Amino acid sequence: MFDAAHREVYGLHDPAIPMDDWHRIVVQHCHQVHRSFDDALGGPLPFSEVQSTASSIARWTRRNFISKSEYQAKRGRIGGIKSGEKRRQAREAQITEVFG
Repeated sequence: MFDAAHREVYGLHDPAIPMDDWHRIVVQHCHQVHRSFDDALGGPLPFSEVQSTASSIARWTRRNFISKSEYQAKRGRIGGIKSGEKRRQAREAQITEVFG
């Protein structure tokens, strides 16, 4: 059930959602995934196991994932540093070319 539930839940994460609400969303999603299990997949899991798995996913996601805006800001900083280095090198090359 973990494999089926956690990837979809990761895409739903939003740090702006309070932890209680986030936990409720993950629990509901895990129970929905669990309902799709049939005897071919080993049958349903105990209620407590679904709850524990959902709590684990909610805590791990909250601790390890960042918001989309933070992710984009991080990528922008990295890109800005790299482009700044290239501009600096190009400017130094022009100065060297002009002034020898």
